[in-house]
Amino acid sequence: MTAQNIMNNSEEQQGWRFYLQEKVVTIFLLGFSAGLPFPLVYSTLTGWLEEADIERSTISTFCQDTAKKIRDSPSYKEGI
Repeated sequence: MTAQNIMNNSEEQQGWRFYLQEKVVTIFLLGFSAGLPFPLVYSTLTGWLEEADIERSTISTFCQDTAKKIRDSPSYKEGI
């Protein structure tokens, strides 16, 4: 595609019509689906923790303790 074709193409598709192109819609849907699992996992985990009467800070403390144990292990220090 030449620069002139790109300029003509952009002039024709001004405004919101640009976002209705197949490539743009595809990129939008892929980006949305890539970010969707984060809120779903967060809300589900929060609900499960509330049902079990566990605070979220308990989970972070557990993760920090586990990371410290891994970091202090001999195999980690040797670089294996």
